[in-house]
Amino acid sequence: MKRLLENWHHFINEQEEEKTKLAKIAIFDSQNKTLILKRGEDTSWMPGKWSLVGGHVEEGETAEEGMRRETKEETNLDLGSVGLISVETIQMEGKDDLADIHFYATREFTGDVTLDYENDDFAWVAMEEIEQYDSVPGLKGSLQK
Repeated sequence: MKRLLENWHHFINEQEEEKTKLAKIAIFDSQNKTLILKRGEDTSWMPGKWSLVGGHVEEGETAEEGMRRETKEETNLDLGSVGLISVETIQMEGKDDLADIHFYATREFTGDVTLDYENDDFAWVAMEEIEQYDSVPGLKGSLQK
């Protein structure tokens, strides 16, 4: 029985290690609008779709560190304090892999949005406008958390 439990514990730990870790952030302006980015047509995941700022967390980073790095890379914004809203495990679109997505939110940022090569456009949108955008699955639900 002891060996069975050790093997099960090892299996569970291996599954956790194999999960992709993602971090996304809802950045709200003074009018309570959220920053969304339009993914470039040449990106491998969801080209041309609107999404929150964020992406993959690199090895050795915490989810918050990865989210801050991705925010700087994608928008050139510097973030103040952020709040962790939720962590969800999802099935990666078109893959067998699972991913843990860490969702953050903030109203504290400085700078002007400057897009990187991964994104073609940005918009500050109110919740009632979000359905007008061709977005990645779950965007509106993410913002309602």
